[in-house]
Amino acid sequence: MKNHRVILITDGCFTGSAPPPEGIEILKVGAPLENAGIVAADAQYLPGSGNRLSFYLRAASSFKQPVRTDLVLKPEGSESIGKLISLTLQPGLNAGETFTIEDAAPGKWTATLELKDAFPGDNTAFLAVMRPPPLRVRVEATDKYFLEHSVTAFSGDSGFLTLVQDSPQLVLSKGGAPDAPLAMVFQPEGDSRWWSKLGDPLENVVPRVKIPDHPVLRHVDAASLSFAGARQLTAPEGALVLVDTEDGVPLLYIARSGDQAAAVVNMDPLAAEFYYSAWFPVLVYTTASSLASRGDPLAAAYAPGSTIPVPGAGEGKTTQITAPDGTTGETAAATYGPLAVPGFYSLTNAAGTWLTAASLMAPGESLLDNSATATTLQPIARGWPPYLLLTVAALVLLLLESVLYHRRKVG
Repeated sequence: MKNHRVILITDGCFTGSAPPPEGIEILKVGAPLENAGIVAADAQYLPGSGNRLSFYLRAASSFKQPVRTDLVLKPEGSESIGKLISLTLQPGLNAGETFTIEDAAPGKWTATLELKDAFPGDNTAFLAVMRPPPLRVRVEATDKYFLEHSVTAFSGDSGFLTLVQDSPQLVLSKGGAPDAPLAMVFQPEGDSRWWSKLGDPLENVVPRVKIPDHPVLRHVDAASLSFAGARQLTAPEGALVLVDTEDGVPLLYIARSGDQAAAVVNMDPLAAEFYYSAWFPVLVYTTASSLASRGDPLAAAYAPGSTIPVPGAGEGKTTQITAPDGTTGETAAATYGPLAVPGFYSLTNAAGTWLTAASLMAPGESLLDNSATATTLQPIARGWPPYLLLTVAALVLLLLESVLYHRRKVG
C-alpha cells in the first residue's frame, strides 16, 4: 500500500503455514525453544466384533537431538493406563504412528507425551471415542426381502443401520407413503402428500442428474441407473429434485414438511432390476444418512477454531452443546463452531448424544524454532530527527538576525 507500512510482530515459527507475503516487515521476538507436541490425532473402532480401538498420532519436535519419551493412552479420569508406548522423537515433523488397544471402552480418552518441555499445552490430545447409535429402520412392503437386506448390509456390531419393528426413525417402503418422521419410498402409488398427479408409466426414461455432488448421490452413479417403471408425477412445492427426465419429471427427490422428510425414488425396482445392482444398498445408505443428518460423522478430535457438523440436526430441531468448561448453549444449525477451548464437547438432541473434542494440533505451535526467520524491520523513524531540525532552524535564525543587525548598524 502506498504511503503505508505493515509490520508483523511474530515469534517467527511458520512451520506448517505460509510465511508472510512479500512487503510485510517482520519484527521477530523470542528465541528457539526445545519443545515437542502432538500435531495430529484420531481414534476409531476397527470393523468387526469387539471393541478394538485404533489410535493414530503424529508428533513434532524442536529439540536439536532425538529425545525419548513415553506416550500414555488412557481413559480420562482413570488411574488405569490403556497403553504405554516408548517413543523416540526426531527433530522436526515425525511420521504418523498407529496403535491398537483391545477391548477399549467408549468415552473420553487422552493421549499424553510424558515429557518436560517449553510448552506443556500441546503434550496432550483429547480424543472422543464412541460408536454412534444406529439409525432404526423399519421396512413396509409386501416383498420385504431385498429391502431388509439393504438395511442389514449396514448393520452389525459397528453398523449404521439397524432393522426394527417398533419406534423406527426411518421407514423404508415400496408403494404407499408411511407416516413416519423419515421415509424412503420406492415406486410411489396412491395418494400422498409427498407426490401428486400420479399418472401413466413413462417410456424410454433417460435420467438427468441435477445435483451430482449432493450427499445422496455422492457415492452413486445415478446417470447409469435404470428408472424403469417410473410414472408421471408432481413433486411437492419446495422439493429438492436430484434426478429428473429431460421433460422435468422427478425421478429422485427429497421433500420436507415440518419435522418430517421423505425421499421418493420414482422407479419400479423389480422392473429396473435395481435390487440386483450394487448401487441399491449404497443408495439406501446415503439417503438414510442424509435424511437423518448423519452424513458427516463427528471426528474424534478437531483443532481449535474448527467448525463441526451437528448429527441429527434438522428443521425445528435444537441441539444442546456443553463445552469443556461446563458452559452450555443451543444451536438449530447443521454446524457448530468455532471450537474455542481444548477439551471435550457434548452434543445432545432428539437423535441422541454425541461426543467430540478439540486439541491443540498445529505444527506452528509445537515447533518452537524460529532460527530460520530473520527480522526485516526497517527503522521506525524516517528522515532527520526533530532535535536536529530545530538546531538547524535556530542556527539559520541566528545567522539571519546577525546579518540584519550588521545591516542596521552599517546603515
